[in-house]
Amino acid sequence: MAAVRTEFRVRGSMVLALATFLSTSACTELTGSKHQLCPAIEGQFAVEMTPFDVETGDHLYGPLRGAVVDGDYVDSLQASAWQVTDTGLVPGSFSAAWNRPGTYTLTIERDGYRPFSGSGLRAIRDVCGVAPVSIKVELVPE
Repeated sequence: MAAVRTEFRVRGSMVLALATFLSTSACTELTGSKHQLCPAIEGQFAVEMTPFDVETGDHLYGPLRGAVVDGDYVDSLQASAWQVTDTGLVPGSFSAAWNRPGTYTLTIERDGYRPFSGSGLRAIRDVCGVAPVSIKVELVPE
């Protein structure tokens, strides 16, 4: 019985090690092979944005309006990370362009701040889908 239990532990450890390796590997080419190991995800956003106040450096939580544009393609920003505050659950980061590489212009409007526009945000296609561009946007109070 002890041998069976030991064998199970070894196999269990091997499975855990393999699962950890696969979940933390990011597009690693296998030596001598053309196969890629990619994270087990369905895809990701091409543009990821987190807003900050330029004067205080504080992370700005809460709603804003914005979009990314690449030629004729337009996609609205949507909340992609949330924060619990005294007033409830509020958005803290925003994303757009699901699994779509491109060169984007990002526009943002938020009450109490000047409109923001930034261009040349390039998200490229890689072997695992899209390699996103992640930026910190510093908004200027009005």
